[in-house]
Amino acid sequence: MKSSKIALALILSILCVLLTPFSSKANTDKVVDAINQFTFDAYSLLSKDKGNIFFSPWSITTALAMTYEGARGNTAEEIRKVFHFPKNSKALREGFLELMLVLPMRQKNLA
Repeated sequence: MKSSKIALALILSILCVLLTPFSSKANTDKVVDAINQFTFDAYSLLSKDKGNIFFSPWSITTALAMTYEGARGNTAEEIRKVFHFPKNSKALREGFLELMLVLPMRQKNLA
């Protein structure tokens, strides 16, 4: 089990190094900005009700980004607007890829 985690970490590290030159910090920033804006929008709606609030903007946004990939027409446009996704699908994909590769490594360093 431990060796499989080490192998996975090594593979992710190599992918991160290989893909970083092709990814753009601007794309990552666009995705982070979109997630942040969705978070503020969702919180402002959810906080109107009394009681505690718990939601995961990362999980919701990631799931709907995958849904967005298969959506077309008005559905795709509505998802894009609600989640503030960039109009450029390539920027969205590259930004999410960078975040998914880098975030686990940063969390490990914080522990």
